[in-house]
Amino acid sequence: MNPSTVVTLSISLSVFAQMITFLSIGAMADYGDLRKRMLTWFTVGGAVSCMLMVFVNHSLFWLGCVLMTTSNVCYGMTQVLYYAYLPVLLESIPSTVDHSDDTETKGCSVIPNAWQRLPDIPPQSTEDDERLRFVANSKRSDELSNAGFAFGYLAGLIGLVLAIPLILFFTHTQSSLERKASTLGYQFAMFGVGVWWLSFYVCYPLTRLKTRPGPPLPEGARTSLSGSLSRLSRTYQSLRDYPQVARYLVLWFLMSDGLSSIGSVATLFANAEVDWGCGSKSTGLLLLTMIAAVSSGLGSFFATRLQNSLSLSTKKMLMLSLCVGL
Repeated sequence: MNPSTVVTLSISLSVFAQMITFLSIGAMADYGDLRKRMLTWFTVGGAVSCMLMVFVNHSLFWLGCVLMTTSNVCYGMTQVLYYAYLPVLLESIPSTVDHSDDTETKGCSVIPNAWQRLPDIPPQSTEDDERLRFVANSKRSDELSNAGFAFGYLAGLIGLVLAIPLILFFTHTQSSLERKASTLGYQFAMFGVGVWWLSFYVCYPLTRLKTRPGPPLPEGARTSLSGSLSRLSRTYQSLRDYPQVARYLVLWFLMSDGLSSIGSVATLFANAEVDWGCGSKSTGLLLLTMIAAVSSGLGSFFATRLQNSLSLSTKKMLMLSLCVGL
């Protein structure tokens, strides 16, 4: 069987499993302390799945498929829970009221950057006050999200730098190894990825990220799962009243799934079709992965700065990013 076919099939199965998991238990994070607990569960599950890759070899390729599916589902769920924390963190940001007596500046305020406080809405808020609060919250959300992704790409890049020497060492010495041992570099690298992932979570989010519990389960929901499914059902039913939201969700699904598919399939295409000339295929693939991580990290880091300098709205910035990506 063609290895690329097996990997592509495994990726497809993992995406399908992600969809089922997101739809069935994604909304559970909004109830009680499940947001933090689920983040812990799926982080540990994903990290352990990566570490277990150390046992995968040519004769146990099916175990690699299972572990890859499990790790992808767990990683996807941690992304969902990351998004679930953003609005909660925004609401917890302390605010101060600073209303100027100057008639020229009264009612106006500088929209804060990611490290400043949000302005309060006066008790008798006007439409302009509401608009300022909305724009400020949107800007704050953009900056926090981009900062989180930038640090995530940085951590991934550091992990790659640490793993590459190990992979290259075993790749260049595999001619003297038995066939069963020729993948040792990748096995140890995946074990290191799991340790890296779990270590970061234990050092910071597990010990310092607050639980920030949500509301209790709704009446009539016997379990968190039934509450999640009922909320999901109500959400989809309400989409008929919000056609713009429905269109956005469809477009988001197509964009996010397309980006993840490109990232997964591009490496397989480069491995099977690209002629690396006198260079090593393994070295080329590793450099390709590093370039992708560096580009993503720089894009996340400079995105808000470019948006601020050009005074672009979130929608225009999103459209610009999509056009650059194309």
